[in-house]
Amino acid sequence: MKERSRLVLAKYSMPRRNTDTTDGFVFQAGKASPQMIDMATETASSQGWRRPLLAWLKVQAMRAEKAGDAAETQRLQRQIALVEANR
Repeated sequence: MKERSRLVLAKYSMPRRNTDTTDGFVFQAGKASPQMIDMATETASSQGWRRPLLAWLKVQAMRAEKAGDAAETQRLQRQIALVEANR
């Protein structure tokens, strides 16, 4: 039990900027899975982080466009426009 509390404490005592940039580094390295991108988008949305949400929505739109999924690309573009309009 004591070991677990140390891990939790260590997790929350880490500098915020290090934890925020991890997803970006994984994405830049080309190792971001679709599940990770979805999770990053969901997290940004639920936390109200507009700029990160826009960035991850644009990543999703880019992936949908490359995959040739026109309907998903259009859906994501509408979401992006909605977030940009609500500044």
